[in-house]
Amino acid sequence: EYALGLRARLSREQLDALRAGIELEEGLARLSGLRPLNEADVQRIAGLMDPPPPQLAWYRAVLTQGWKRQLRRMFAAVGAPVDRLIRIRIGPVRIDGLRSGRVRSLKAPEVRGLAGGGGRSRRSGQDRSSGDG
Repeated sequence: EYALGLRARLSREQLDALRAGIELEEGLARLSGLRPLNEADVQRIAGLMDPPPPQLAWYRAVLTQGWKRQLRRMFAAVGAPVDRLIRIRIGPVRIDGLRSGRVRSLKAPEVRGLAGGGGRSRRSGQDRSSGDG
């Protein structure tokens, strides 16, 4: 999961194209989630950057697979180059509270979630690897 800072808000056409998928060399690149960040999320992310970022339109994008520079290439394909790209989650591990270069210990549920390679969805309670969730 990533936070993306763009110079301008995405148009309806750009959003539709990104949600439908963008053809890249590797195949059809899809996002499993894309939405604007709320003001609280933007402030939290801005607080982690030194110097603070310029005024940008911030979005949250979720990938289920990741190819080299995938998000940058997808957004460039719709005429919306990415100015800032920040990883905020890796599987079950939220890292949006860490400044660059910082570390923290993982919590037991995070370790279990990473070790399980998918595990159970908190939302549905179903096993994602079974195709039921």
